[in-house]
Amino acid sequence: MTDKYPDAPVHILDSINRYVEHRLQPGGFVTAVLSNDLVAAFRAADTDSEAGLRDILKYIRWEIPSPCWGSRAKVEAWINDSKPQQNH
Repeated sequence: MTDKYPDAPVHILDSINRYVEHRLQPGGFVTAVLSNDLVAAFRAADTDSEAGLRDILKYIRWEIPSPCWGSRAKVEAWINDSKPQQNH
């Protein structure tokens, strides 16, 4: 995967994959990118993440399901969907 997105830091792609596969809350940068909040993403980015943002965005666009990214509401719904329903 890193050959296809050479500028995307591996730890960021790993975080995205854990979010998709296990519905785990990612860190601030990844959450902002997935939520389509690029101002917050730039604020939270370290040097490598900022430099790799183009490839990170391409990865999200082409490699992960669209229901789990695009807005804060979609990100929250993706994470919360994995939590067991409580019966009252």
